[in-house]
Amino acid sequence: MEAYEEICSNLKKLCPRLVPSPLWGYSLASFSRVDPGLGEVFCEGCEQTLKELHDFWFSLSRERCVICNGVGNEIDEDWNYFVEGGKGRASLTSIRTLCPSCHLAKHQGYAKVIGESEKAMKHLAKINGVKDVGFLVSRAFSIHFNLSQVKDWKFSLDALREPLRSKAENILNAAYSRGLKPDGGWLFYISREPSGSIEDNSTLLRKKTDEEMLSIAKEEMKGEVNVMEKEFILFVKELRKKLDAPLYEIEEDLIGKWMVFVKREVYGSFFSTVIKQLEKERLAYEAKVDTSLTGEELPLIVYIESSLDFKKILKVKDLIAKVMEEFQVKKGIYFKPDLFTSKGIYRGGKMKPYIYYVYPYKFTSYRSRE
Repeated sequence: MEAYEEICSNLKKLCPRLVPSPLWGYSLASFSRVDPGLGEVFCEGCEQTLKELHDFWFSLSRERCVICNGVGNEIDEDWNYFVEGGKGRASLTSIRTLCPSCHLAKHQGYAKVIGESEKAMKHLAKINGVKDVGFLVSRAFSIHFNLSQVKDWKFSLDALREPLRSKAENILNAAYSRGLKPDGGWLFYISREPSGSIEDNSTLLRKKTDEEMLSIAKEEMKGEVNVMEKEFILFVKELRKKLDAPLYEIEEDLIGKWMVFVKREVYGSFFSTVIKQLEKERLAYEAKVDTSLTGEELPLIVYIESSLDFKKILKVKDLIAKVMEEFQVKKGIYFKPDLFTSKGIYRGGKMKPYIYYVYPYKFTSYRSRE
């Protein structure tokens, strides 16, 4: 039975099937906006599939809403969800044009996030000719919660015709299995392996002064990575403010990333190689690249769970450096904590937006790290 059948049997004209959270970002709309130059990241031959998806998606009519006949400007993907034996299947049953009001009513989760739940439910009730949809929408959220516990999903694109259907199914299924997801102009890689604990980091912060933390950082980096003194101490001071906050807040503030700019013509291959090496060396966490491929050089970003995990920072630096050597990328790399982003610290200000950096000439030798 389709997961939302009990809801949709009562809301036959327009039904709010909430997308399970593991599937956020996995849509034709998202993949149609990924530059074909990144196709090789997903699978062999996927460059052409991305081009065909782009051409298909942007050829769709956006004239009239199929629900209320209003002015349509939203293309809606109508997905059904099935779960059997702990495994899920997401089936695209139709692609249709909706007006903004019907689109909002269909996507009750989004409406809740932007504070438009009341408006969305009123329109949903009006379209379906019922007095109240509160209970049904509440039930839809309960179903969504249960669906979101399922982690093993496959996609079937019944709304598409062959040969695009098989090609598009291949790229979505390959992306999901590899932890690749387009979102907000980026293509994210998210490791399936659990992340490490930050307990030791918080303990260290409680016991050591700012200057002692700086000394530890310099000693651990062994001269291979430059530590920005003022920026590092600012980072530590900001972290201390969160020591009594919930653990998840500390974890978020500890996250950091290595950044390097890569030429467009090798961008996809470089990203694929970095991911493979991160997985091989069991260093994978998250990484991302720009999906637009506009510009001669583009950023590749590799995340690390903790900006104070000096050993892992060095290992990931070495890994990136080896890939840079393979692709003859002669650039420096910079490590920026996410905390600086949340504090609005960017280039051009009094403080540099990074706490560690390595000049290109440092990438001439590597040593084993156990």
